Amino acid sequence: MSQSKLSASKKVLMKKTLGVVQNTVTKFFALDELFKRSRVRRYVEARQMFAHYCFVNIINKSTGKPMFNKSEIGSYMNYDHASIVHSLKSFENLHCVDVDYRNDFESLSNKIDRKLLLVETELRLKDELIEYIEKSDKETAKDLFRYIVRNKPNLVDIFDYRNYDSKNMTTTLN
Repeated sequence: MSQSKLSASKKVLMKKTLGVVQNTVTKFFALDELFKRSRVRRYVEARQMFAHYCFVNIINKSTGKPMFNKSEIGSYMNYDHASIVHSLKSFENLHCVDVDYRNDFESLSNKIDRKLLLVETELRLKDELIEYIEKSDKETAKDLFRYIVRNKPNLVDIFDYRNYDSKNMTTTLN
C-alpha cells in the first residue's frame, strides 16, 4: 500500500511516529542520512534496526497488531516490502549471534521508547485541547486562541493557563 492510499490521520501518525524513530536512529549511529543507499555496515545495521523497531515495537493498542505493515514501512524508507522482509530476517540473524548488535539495539530501543512516549503525550494533549475548545463557550475559546497566538506556548503551558480563572485570563491577554 502506498502512502497516498493511507487515510489522512494515519499519514500524520506515520510521519510523526516514524520521524521520531528515524531521527533517533540517525543520531544514535551518527549518520548523515539513514535511508542513504549504502552498503556500509553501520548504515545497513541502522536501517535493519529501524525496520525491526517500526514493525515489531510500534503496536496498535486496540488490536495488538503492528501499527505499520511492511509495505508502509518500506514506502516510508523508499524501499519495497521485500527489502523490509530481508531486513527483518537479517536483523533476527544478527540479533541472535552478535552481542554488540543486541546491546546497541537495546540502548536504541530504550531511547526511542522514551521519545515516542513524549510524542504520544503531546498528541494526547492536543486532542484534549481541541476537545476543551469545542466544549468551551465562545468567549473562553476566543481568549484561549488569543493567548496561544500572542505567546506561542508549549502544550503544558496551555493546560496550566486553562486552569486560571476568567479574571486572570483577561488580564493575561491584555
